[in-house]
Amino acid sequence: MDEPVQEQRHLVHIKSKMLLSEILRSIGANEARYNCHAITDGYVGSAEASVYGVRGGEEPFLVRAHGIPAIRPCDVEESAAHALISVIKKECRVEIEDTN
Repeated sequence: MDEPVQEQRHLVHIKSKMLLSEILRSIGANEARYNCHAITDGYVGSAEASVYGVRGGEEPFLVRAHGIPAIRPCDVEESAAHALISVIKKECRVEIEDTN
């Protein structure tokens, strides 16, 4: 008897920095700027971007978020990007749609 064929799935991890870049591009904002500072136990960081016209006016405003401390600078940037996505969703009324 034939065994049923199991569907093979692949897990794809999208980095927060890549997702943030796409969100910023889609709302006409500048690329995010990341700041990373060394502390005793690792690094802390933040991300910020200038957003134009999303709130109904033409005045640009700055969105900024701080990530959680991490051992590696790249992890701090990912954390800051994730935090900035949350701020943008709230402050700019942006919804992110999953294509599934």
